[in-house]
Amino acid sequence: MGWLWRADADGGTDGEETPRRRELPDDTASDMEQWGGSNAAPPEGIVTGNSEFEANRFDMVRPITQERLGLLFDSEGWTWRIDSDGDLCGFWEGHLFCFRFLGDSREVLSIVAFMKNLVPIEFGEDLRDFLQAWHGEFLWPKAYVADQDEGDRVVAEVNADYEYGATDAQLVQQVMCALATTLQLFRALEERYGLDDDEGPGPAGGHQRGFDGPAWLPEN
Repeated sequence: MGWLWRADADGGTDGEETPRRRELPDDTASDMEQWGGSNAAPPEGIVTGNSEFEANRFDMVRPITQERLGLLFDSEGWTWRIDSDGDLCGFWEGHLFCFRFLGDSREVLSIVAFMKNLVPIEFGEDLRDFLQAWHGEFLWPKAYVADQDEGDRVVAEVNADYEYGATDAQLVQQVMCALATTLQLFRALEERYGLDDDEGPGPAGGHQRGFDGPAWLPEN
């Protein structure tokens, strides 16, 4: 309790101590108004992606959940679905993205993307060298190869631990980061290996609600 008390001004001859009064800083009143102490107008919003999220007292740090992510996707106009594994999924430029919640408390947001085109087997060694060089230059995404009979499937991951929760704006920023960096990688691979885009660019968010998934996905 020593940090809450101080000796009397006369030196405390009787050894007694009196409580220390905490002085509020001069700008306390303005801070209280900003965070709900009055009807002060909320601060400016934060623009993230296609939406404007209001940075005010309602966007609080709280546990991440699939329900929250779905609502944020709705606010962005992105179409999504829940697959048979219980993961939230959507398509961007024809590539499948899965948003998983891992960990004991489901506090880790794991965003996994599957490149829609297979890289021909003859480029296998060059593909692995390219991904190694990518990891040396970029922080995200982590990418690896899933061998298939017809070619190599590139899988990319961006993971973030939100043990202490996140605001809506932080979640959207994390998703935007994963989408942008992963699509950058997939476009570079398509250009490098001359992969034909037979399906054309997928609509934003997929719009394949209810679709059972591409044929190359293993059946559950």
